[in-house]
Amino acid sequence: MLAFEQTGVATFSYTKQEAPVYLPFLRSADLVVCAEDAVPKDSKKVLLLSQKLLDGIFALAPQQEDGGRFLASDMPLRIQCTSGATGRVKRMVRTAQVNEFRIWQYQNKEGYNCYSHYLLTHPFSVQAIYGRANACIRMGGACVSVASDVFQAITDYGVTHLAVLPTMLAKAAAALPAGFLKPNILMIPTFGAPVSRELRERILQTLATELIESYGTNEVGSVCTIGSDGTGLVVAGVRGEVVDKNNKPLIG
Repeated sequence: MLAFEQTGVATFSYTKQEAPVYLPFLRSADLVVCAEDAVPKDSKKVLLLSQKLLDGIFALAPQQEDGGRFLASDMPLRIQCTSGATGRVKRMVRTAQVNEFRIWQYQNKEGYNCYSHYLLTHPFSVQAIYGRANACIRMGGACVSVASDVFQAITDYGVTHLAVLPTMLAKAAAALPAGFLKPNILMIPTFGAPVSRELRERILQTLATELIESYGTNEVGSVCTIGSDGTGLVVAGVRGEVVDKNNKPLIG
């Protein structure tokens, strides 16, 4: 994914369960990179991801870096799905400028660095996951993708960051194993819905050292973080304004 982004190739992620839904779109793609059990029918060109392929790539002698391709700010770089306010699934394009801004937002508010270990809790088809993984790796951190349960992964790999929906957070609180040792550092950003005060307090007592609730949309990205009292704090790079139905400012 980083290689495609570096060279200005627009990407789109899907899960094998979603392949039939996006079939017309996937057929039009110049290249589909996927596992053997997720190949869409009648695609132009398919590259199967396998251990043999990866071993062959990493066995190649490193080439001299050319610095990458210059990306114009309006170049299409990422295609994502959203239902937005319409409730109807649609695809939208993120330009290089928008993509860079979203990734910078994650870096700015969630503090990724070269010691960060980010646990992937959802596939890259969830844009909040793709962006955070990118933000972590760019800062020199590592991404963790394992099939074991979340608590075991946190312990085994020294996870410092993971992003989840509040429903998953509630399940984690209910399933916390006896004797689980709370990490010294574990930041949990949530997205998609608010977290109740009770759940927030429980997670901070038993699992997370910091919990960040974000409010935003696929169309505009993160707008603000939400404090424990429900008050929103506008994030860096965003200007908020309260207007009436005629788009006139209400409070300056």
